Amino acid sequence: DAAARASFPNGDELVADAVDVLGKRSLRELLAKAFFKEHLSGYSKSRRQAPVYWQLTVPSGSWSAWLYAPRFSREMLYAVLTLTDHRLASAAGRIRSLQEDTSGSDRQRAKGVDEERTLAGELQELRDDVAHLAGLGWQPDLDDGFVLCAAPLAKWFPRNTWRQLGEQLASIKRG
Repeated sequence: DAAARASFPNGDELVADAVDVLGKRSLRELLAKAFFKEHLSGYSKSRRQAPVYWQLTVPSGSWSAWLYAPRFSREMLYAVLTLTDHRLASAAGRIRSLQEDTSGSDRQRAKGVDEERTLAGELQELRDDVAHLAGLGWQPDLDDGFVLCAAPLAKWFPRNTWRQLGEQLASIKRG
């Protein structure tokens, strides 16, 4: 939204119209729930799948990191770690804030705390997996293909979207 506002005088309206035409409530919902699947189908030809943008997301879908695949590298894994660290710190702050807030109902507060704790747990698991992969010293080589490079992160792509990753990961594990 901010980019549209900065680029066009009526940027908010343009984004709202586009999101409405696509049948979503917000740009956030479009990106979180629909974009990657559509993007993947647009960048698939025959059996070759090479989406330019990769969405790593937690199981609840409440947080994602978007990677530009043509620049995928080990350093990008460290950038994902930095992003997760920032959001984990934010989650801790939100939990404290919610616990101290007396303006809302106990039920609303408990629900908010529970959602942040769930997200924090998912983020920690993502962080641990990415840190392990980065710590292995793995250097992805895009000449091997996007599917092979993305396969070690298969668990973190949106559920039921890029099935070829799971197949490739199983093949890697079999040796």
